[in-house]
Amino acid sequence: MEDEACASCPRCRAGVCRIHGPVVGRLEVAVYLFSGLLLLAGLLAGYVTPYPLAGTALFLAAAVIAGYGVLKAAFLALIRFRFSIAVLISIAAVGAFLTGNAAEGATVLYLYAIAELLEEYAAGRAERSIASLLDIAPQTARVRRGGEETTVPVSEVGVGETAIARPGDTVALDGIVTAGASSVDQAPITGESVPVAKGVGDAVYAGTRNIEGYLEVRVTKPEAESTIARVVALVAEAQAHTSPTEAFIERFSRYYTPAVILVAALLIVVPPLAFGVPFLEAFYLCGALGA
Repeated sequence: MEDEACASCPRCRAGVCRIHGPVVGRLEVAVYLFSGLLLLAGLLAGYVTPYPLAGTALFLAAAVIAGYGVLKAAFLALIRFRFSIAVLISIAAVGAFLTGNAAEGATVLYLYAIAELLEEYAAGRAERSIASLLDIAPQTARVRRGGEETTVPVSEVGVGETAIARPGDTVALDGIVTAGASSVDQAPITGESVPVAKGVGDAVYAGTRNIEGYLEVRVTKPEAESTIARVVALVAEAQAHTSPTEAFIERFSRYYTPAVILVAALLIVVPPLAFGVPFLEAFYLCGALGA
């Protein structure tokens, strides 16, 4: 079933699907582990080797490997005259290297890249949770039509028809039990840890599993209005819309980020021109004030 889904998924074919494939690829994890080792080796190089450039080279390698995506995003943002957080991080890292603080520059890029990786992981988990809800709902249903039992697509079952759930079946649609008795596992929908007894007159939900008995269910809602469909829609809507706080921060950052860059540029340029302060010293003092 998963192979069929992967075959029809363009993101799977591109190797970037977080639903049918891993949320975070092994290559990504290996890259960050390797760059972390380079960063650690750079920190240790100052104690085990008399050559300062050895540590700087290790820090530079760690920064480029871990921060490649950040630096690329910053470059693309700059050529579009957009000042994102990636631009600030990149400026801070480059400034640290220029002022002889390679360890700080590499660490800033590495930590930000790790934060981006964790955010990607969280987003992938959320996407997969929605996909798992969709996988719970069956695509076909057993219904009684003209006195005979037949299997049809769930989308073709109308309200008022009688759906049948045998032991081990997944309830196809929301409805009311009209015949039979059984225990139903409702954990995917309600989170209940133990099966719930169901009999005539009780409500059952699409995506729940009939455990032991035979049930006849009068369908009360079409597929698009089932409980599981509403849950998926609510989760997807919650992901698609940003919270008021997040929206405010995004609006605020549009003005804050370029303002900070402008002030920093003035603090770097004005002291050397007006007071004769060395450029690198002014650059470093500006970074210290920002920290």
